[in-house]
Amino acid sequence: GNNKGILDVLNEADIASEHERAKAELAYGKQLVKTGEEMIAAAEQKIRSLVEELIMKAKTWMSTFADPNRVSNACKCYENAIQYTRDSLPKNDLANILFSYASFLQNSNLFHLPIETYYEEAMDVFLTIAEMDSSEEIDMKILGITHNLSWLYSNSNRFFDAEQYS
Repeated sequence: GNNKGILDVLNEADIASEHERAKAELAYGKQLVKTGEEMIAAAEQKIRSLVEELIMKAKTWMSTFADPNRVSNACKCYENAIQYTRDSLPKNDLANILFSYASFLQNSNLFHLPIETYYEEAMDVFLTIAEMDSSEEIDMKILGITHNLSWLYSNSNRFFDAEQYS
């Protein structure tokens, strides 16, 4: 029953003033989000560049034939690139670098290293991504891993394993 008291408390000028403050806070919050997203994108790009530098260094090590530690140095560069990616970048980036490293090991005939493990982790990540957002690009990457695993198994005389990917 006290309509006058309610009308006094719900003053339109106060409501308008609160609305203006809330609009300003909303605009400020959106600007913070935008700035944060820009910072995240820039940091991710910087990390991608660092990963690319490590991969370039790995490839350079592999072409340094006179150095007896070239393979271990190249592998260390790739493993650091994987760790940087695992720590800081989206899963798609991780799957790509795992695939790249496994392919590098396979193409370098380094069959004593866990090539299969890197392919399988990349496959798991790509399959998870495909469940959420299947695309032709992801399907092609899964197909590439399947092909490389089949080739890996047949080259290491694991024909039973190779058949499952053929």
